[in-house]
Amino acid sequence: MRPLYNKTYTILRSTVTRANLQKKFSGRSVTGERTRLLNETTLTGRLLYYLNDKKNEQGDQENINANKLLGKMKKQAFVDLGQYDIKQINCIFNMLRDRHFLNNKFQTLKLLQNLDHEYMHRLNEMDPEQIFDVLNSYMAAIPNRIIQYIFYKESMNKLLGIKETLNKEQIIKLIFFIGLNKKHVKVHDILRSLLNLLGEKDIQTLSVEDICIICQATFKTGTKVYNKVFLDKIVQYLNDNLFLLKDPALFIALIKTVRQNRCQTEDLLATISCTMFFNKTLQYYSFAALSHILAVYSDYLYYDENLLDAITEKSIRILKEYHFTSRHKYFLENPRIKDIKTLLWSLSNLNYKGLQADDIKDVIIPIIMKRYAAGECRDDNMSLLEIISHLWMLNYHAYELIDIVLTKENVQKIRATSLQNKHKLNQLLSCIFFEDRPLFQKLNIHPQCEDYEQKFQLEKRPLLTKVMKNLESASCSNEITKFELGCQIPGLNILGITGYKKNIYKAVNIEVLDEYTVLKNTEDKPTGPMQLKLRLLNGAEEGLIVIPAKDVEDYTDEELREYLGDEIDLVC
Repeated sequence: MRPLYNKTYTILRSTVTRANLQKKFSGRSVTGERTRLLNETTLTGRLLYYLNDKKNEQGDQENINANKLLGKMKKQAFVDLGQYDIKQINCIFNMLRDRHFLNNKFQTLKLLQNLDHEYMHRLNEMDPEQIFDVLNSYMAAIPNRIIQYIFYKESMNKLLGIKETLNKEQIIKLIFFIGLNKKHVKVHDILRSLLNLLGEKDIQTLSVEDICIICQATFKTGTKVYNKVFLDKIVQYLNDNLFLLKDPALFIALIKTVRQNRCQTEDLLATISCTMFFNKTLQYYSFAALSHILAVYSDYLYYDENLLDAITEKSIRILKEYHFTSRHKYFLENPRIKDIKTLLWSLSNLNYKGLQADDIKDVIIPIIMKRYAAGECRDDNMSLLEIISHLWMLNYHAYELIDIVLTKENVQKIRATSLQNKHKLNQLLSCIFFEDRPLFQKLNIHPQCEDYEQKFQLEKRPLLTKVMKNLESASCSNEITKFELGCQIPGLNILGITGYKKNIYKAVNIEVLDEYTVLKNTEDKPTGPMQLKLRLLNGAEEGLIVIPAKDVEDYTDEELREYLGDEIDLVC
């Protein structure tokens, strides 16, 4: 396979620069349909270049012969392709990359169908390398349609049937092509089985391109990777090859898999942060890339204020420079609604305070509204609802979006989708109830409370359990008679403790800042959801006690009971 970089360079050959960030990355397939360009400006195009280690360039005479045959196929209803060898058939197919050889879409589709049937007849005679050569031709001509053709489906079945006989390079190629069929019902099991064919020695000798092919296939198909050796290899490669941060395409491919499989470490994230600042690599990243980078930190609840400041500043600058024309024209730096949603989720989850309300109002919201008006997310109310929730967590009320999403008809549709979506809706409605009662009354939509299983969260929060046990035996000079563990805010599933007077009247809420509710790399800074909960409870009538984890750890049971009793007496 051809490597994507020369060892004499410190960065990969296709590094994205500020100049080529502005290039258009969409084009037309040979059938005239809009599709992503598969050249060196896209990751898939670069990986195809790497995989296609046999040159497909034909000589002049071969091109002349193929051109004649193509002309004959265009004019005649039937041409016996059986009299031509596979090399000549491939030559014809490769010429189809040039749309000028064909007159219209229907003629093209007919020719492709004829070639597809011919390849099918020859499939049993082909070895794996010949199959991959043909698949490369399909990708060059019709990347957006390849999985619809019979040869693709049957060739995948044949290769999977002999997968144990394939060498490492062929397994990598097969993973690439299997990853194109994102909706195949067994794609997760197939990809895992192929990855498991690679032994530890094979994995240790994978190139960065090989790693990216596996990462791209598993991420696009939503496949969780259970191969610890491979996940460790990704983390090791990132730590050992920090020049990769200057190549956004490959870097983002790796960190998306790191995030998807939750294999971040504090050392890795700290190293990435330092490298980005020291080597000034932020200049290479598009808006989408910035959102992916920040999401890796947010998923791990790792707070780096300098990085947050830098990414937020650059993201807002990109949005200010962005002029919307059409959502159908794809440019690498064009921020989509889903990219904006990812950025807002990361900032809100990390409890970041540096995003200005004016930037939300004057920059972010108008872009979302324009793209929505152009048809983006028109049938995806959940994405807009999540954006509203993220902004609410950041203490911004996006009334423009609320009017679009929170209609009775849309809410009914959301409630009919999944429990997770119902949970997100309930959380937003609870926030509105606590912080904007007039809006809540105007909407007249109430949260539908769901039972929450406490067991799994309590297993991760031993300090909260310790506080609860000591509260039950603490002596207070007030009238509190009962303590109860539960989620005080419907839909915001963070457990806390509520104290009741006379067993029925809420008097105090007690929260513990532990590993579950505090950001890493900080001293007791709450996560975004925890900060939201504290804000809502602080506005309630009951008293609020917030206990740092260190206090719970340092106190003996007797000292903790005395401390709790004093705090409760103070607020009640």
